[in-house]
Amino acid sequence: MRYLFGFLCVCGLGVVSLVGCSETAGDGGNGGTAGGPVDQVTCSNSLPCTVWLLGDSNTEAMARNFATIDANHDEYDAVNLGRAGASSVDGLAHIESLLAMEEAPEIAVVTYGGMDILESYSTAPQNATGPTDDVVDQIYANLEAICELLQPQGAYCILGKSIGALTQLHPLDEGLPDGSIDFAALKYVDRGYVLLGEAIEERYQPGWVSFRMPKDFDLWDHGSFLAYAHLTEAGYSIMSSRLEAKLDDLIDSYQTR
Repeated sequence: MRYLFGFLCVCGLGVVSLVGCSETAGDGGNGGTAGGPVDQVTCSNSLPCTVWLLGDSNTEAMARNFATIDANHDEYDAVNLGRAGASSVDGLAHIESLLAMEEAPEIAVVTYGGMDILESYSTAPQNATGPTDDVVDQIYANLEAICELLQPQGAYCILGKSIGALTQLHPLDEGLPDGSIDFAALKYVDRGYVLLGEAIEERYQPGWVSFRMPKDFDLWDHGSFLAYAHLTEAGYSIMSSRLEAKLDDLIDSYQTR
């Protein structure tokens, strides 16, 4: 089962990556930097600030949902750079190629790690309930490395703590055959998100935004294993609202300086 699961992860799943430690939204501080000189938002050509949304399939879906909000904000312009199936290693390579071709944004929101956790599950012991500290530390190091590439270019880099995973049967899936959904894998992934979220909150000073979702069935997709790591449009709307609040705070701090 784990061999098949690993194959599915590599071939088809792009799950958002970073999780918070609770079911509610959280918000990190805006001071200090980790590995870079930028400790506040600076819009080089006045407003609007350019915002890069970097991550995997949930970032991609959130960014599509966020387009309506973005259109109503003259103070920033969000760019959807989410890629389905992207790991933190992929994200590091992606940012290197982007910076070789594009001017860095004023703000970057970086949300990777889900694929890394999923891939670690395929080789974890059968009784493992979450990734090891080494796995979490490596994902965090990759995220920090992405920000360390962005910060010297003038970008204020914040990390996203992700939605988690739905770990119980969705009511609309009552008719699915037994074993269709690997809940042991989903619990492992959800725990991995929590551990990574804790690492972000404890270590990353510039700030973070929590996209962690409550286990409200109206917010979660259903119908397949992969769907349990993705949201409905209602869920993505909540992610978008949290992103809007975070960006509003950052831009307000810029405008009042």
